[in-house]
Amino acid sequence: MEVVNCDDETKAALEKMRKAAIENLVDATERLQKTAGSKEFEKARDELVSSTIELLAKAGLTIVANGKTSGAVKVAAEIADKGTALSEMIASANAEELKNNVGKTASGEAFEKIVEKQFGEAVGDLWGKSLSAATGIVEVQQAAQKFGENIREILKHEAELEDMEKGYEAASENLKRIEKRQQFCKNGTGQPQAKEQPKSDQTPKSSDPTPSKDSTPTPKPKPTTGEQPNPTEPTPAEPKSGDEVIGDPEPPTVPPRQVGLPYEPSDCGCGQSKDLTIKSADFSKLGIGMKNLGDCVEKFRSTTLTDYQLSLQEISELTDSLSTTLKSDVAEFLVKAKASKPRLDELVSRVRSYDKAGNEFLKKMDKCPDSVTTGMEIFKSVETITVDSIKTNY
Repeated sequence: MEVVNCDDETKAALEKMRKAAIENLVDATERLQKTAGSKEFEKARDELVSSTIELLAKAGLTIVANGKTSGAVKVAAEIADKGTALSEMIASANAEELKNNVGKTASGEAFEKIVEKQFGEAVGDLWGKSLSAATGIVEVQQAAQKFGENIREILKHEAELEDMEKGYEAASENLKRIEKRQQFCKNGTGQPQAKEQPKSDQTPKSSDPTPSKDSTPTPKPKPTTGEQPNPTEPTPAEPKSGDEVIGDPEPPTVPPRQVGLPYEPSDCGCGQSKDLTIKSADFSKLGIGMKNLGDCVEKFRSTTLTDYQLSLQEISELTDSLSTTLKSDVAEFLVKAKASKPRLDELVSRVRSYDKAGNEFLKKMDKCPDSVTTGMEIFKSVETITVDSIKTNY
């Protein structure tokens, strides 16, 4: 944009506009800081980070007890193995095979004792394991729900912060636009003076050639703007240099940081990274990634985790019923056990599915605690944009 008329009235108007733009920028900065630095936002950021860590820790314990150490017990896999073992025992539940499985003859020992020895420990162990695991799953469900609540809270603050950042960026651009016009105006008023000098030089040239050559030192101000033709050079060159001289109302330089989040709805986990910094567009990307992460966790909770929980509850109920029958009527127990075998096999299959799906989920989510922490730190870094820095620049 070129300024044609750069009289004193225009200069005064531009200066007035500049001061008003600075006030708007200061106001936008204060609102941005207030949003980013609010206690509610700070609490939401901290709780999201902690709930991410808690969710993965509790989910991990339902698959591998005592964390990821080499001597850890694979909880879900162990329950599935015990269920399979019980199923195989039920399949071979006849008097002769029971005697062989126990490793002794039936003589001198009641058949009831043989059956109880063969099944009592297996049924009781599977019941105890499934009941304990079901209790642990309740904690994972609660952790997943808490994570979802924290995600929703963060998204509300992110939307507000993004709006404030857009306002800040608009105020910043407006100020830059006005200062560019001032710079153009400044360059424009300098050009007529450069044109007037040749006119004064022409009168001495007609009277005496020697003074005209001597008068060439007087245009020595020209080398300061450049020895190239005056009409074309100053206009494009000055605005560029002027842009660098003018205080830049952009936020303080915050190096981009890599944040791994599911930026596409089809993604799950934190394997895909983007370089993000303090920009409304990057805040939007963070919001999308957080929302997709919340959806990913909710899908795992409502399908895989819930199905595993129901499977454990049914295994617990089934083994409890078998255990009660075993204590009262061995013959009825064998009939009941054989009838329940197909159902037990199905439940064991579902437990194995959780063991596989759960491990895949944990692998995808492995980097999420660090990624979520970095994302929250980017939100917090907005606080580095201070009113004092703006007042110093302007």
